[in-house]
Amino acid sequence: MALLLFCLTLLPLLVSPKILTVEPDSDQFFSSSTISLKCEAQWTVKRGSGSKVESCGFTKDFGNFDITTSTCLLNTLLPSDSGVYWCESAEGTRSPERLLSVTGKNLILDLPGPSVEEGSSITLSCRTKPGTESGSGPVLLKDGLVVQNSSEWTFTVEKKDEGEYSCRDGSEESEMRRLQVTVRPTTTPTSSPPTSLSPSSSALSSPEPSGAPTGFTPFLLGGLVLLVLVLVLVLVLVLHRRRTRADPEKDVTYADITVRGVEENLSEFSVVLSSSTDRWEFLSQNTLES
Repeated sequence: MALLLFCLTLLPLLVSPKILTVEPDSDQFFSSSTISLKCEAQWTVKRGSGSKVESCGFTKDFGNFDITTSTCLLNTLLPSDSGVYWCESAEGTRSPERLLSVTGKNLILDLPGPSVEEGSSITLSCRTKPGTESGSGPVLLKDGLVVQNSSEWTFTVEKKDEGEYSCRDGSEESEMRRLQVTVRPTTTPTSSPPTSLSPSSSALSSPEPSGAPTGFTPFLLGGLVLLVLVLVLVLVLVLHRRRTRADPEKDVTYADITVRGVEENLSEFSVVLSSSTDRWEFLSQNTLES
């Protein structure tokens, strides 16, 4: 019973894994901005940088934690707030981690992820920090060269698109973000690869002459098997007939049974097995003598 209750306790954790909710939903933030990190009830927000692990609200300069809503509020972000964040229960269970970065620059290039699949459609966009003056207009760069004269670019990814991307507006430029392209797996038919044959094996496995009909070999094999079965049946019938003829003919069996009654003049009878009817018959002695 205790094991069943334990399994029922773990079931919600397995069905709906806990996640860290970030508002606004992004992985990059400008310095001096404000974000909130929310966990499930009775879970705490933690972050790590190197070997150091901090808990929101319990570590100096690491946010304000509302225990009733399991929410961590971070005001006036600094580049030092960059790191890995996650939710953690009192038992030590962790949610999936999220890498959050804080930049001191006025431009941010948003990528859908560090790795995308070849053939998928993605959008690169450049964000400007609120309250800053815009220059001539943001442009997108790849490996230091302009690839799009606008702040946004949607395209289908190819392997050649892999590289370092950034955005620039006048003298301001964002931090470099690397785009890694993974090759989409190709589905191949499950056929065995061709094997190289030696001349001798090639001669042995050469195709049949064009005059032979398709499926000739199976029909020939079936005919041979049928012929062998017929020959065996004929042989069995011949042996059975010879054995039947070799058996001696059935003879009439006589058995003398003398029946004597109280009277002295009772006749003697014989019991004879009739070969015609296979029945025993009582015949008098006189009948037998005649």
